[in-house]
Amino acid sequence: MGNTFTTTELIHQIDVIVARKDSLMEGLTTEQKSWRPQAGRWSILDCLEHLNRSDAMYLRAMRVVFERDRHNASLPPKAFRFGFIGRQILRYIEPPPRFRMPAPRSVVPPEVLNATEVEAEFNRLHLEFRGFVLDAGGVDMSAIHFPSPMSSLLKLNLAEGCAIITGHDRRHLWQAEQVRAHRDFPRSGDADPNLA
Repeated sequence: MGNTFTTTELIHQIDVIVARKDSLMEGLTTEQKSWRPQAGRWSILDCLEHLNRSDAMYLRAMRVVFERDRHNASLPPKAFRFGFIGRQILRYIEPPPRFRMPAPRSVVPPEVLNATEVEAEFNRLHLEFRGFVLDAGGVDMSAIHFPSPMSSLLKLNLAEGCAIITGHDRRHLWQAEQVRAHRDFPRSGDADPNLA
C-alpha cells in the first residue's frame, strides 16, 4: 500500500484478504489447520486467531472514536492519507517480515482452538470491518484519531488504523501460507491425531 488509499481500494483489499483465507483453508483437515512446524511456532489456525484478536481490538477502538466524532468531521477527500508514524508502521507490518517481535499477550492464541469458531469469527470480523469502512468512508478518516490498542501513547488516524488491519492481515496470512508450504506439513490423513 502507498501513502494514500480510497474507500473502494480498501474494500477491495478486505475482499481479497477473505478470499485468500478461503483459499488457504480449502481442503485442509482440522489436524492440518492445527499443525505447528515446531514448539513455539504458530499453526495456520493460530495465525487466524491472532488476527481475530488484534482486528477486534482495532475495530473496537476505531468505532468508539468514529461514533463520537463523526458528526463534527469534514467530508472525505479524494484519498485518505497516512502520517509519518502510520507510514513507518505500515512499512514494518507488510510481509515478508523485516523484523520479528513477540506478540502482546492479549493477542496470543490459546493452545487449543476450535477451527470452525476461528474461521467463522474471521469472516464475521471482516464483514464488520467492511461495514465500518463504508460508514467511516463518508467522512475524512485522516482527521479522526484514536489511541492504538497496542500502545495508548500512540495516536493513529482511522485511515491508518484501517491500513494497519489489512497490512497485518496480509503479514499473518503470508505466515500461515509458509506453514502450509512447509516440507514437513502433513499430507491429508497423515496429521497427528493428538492435535486439536
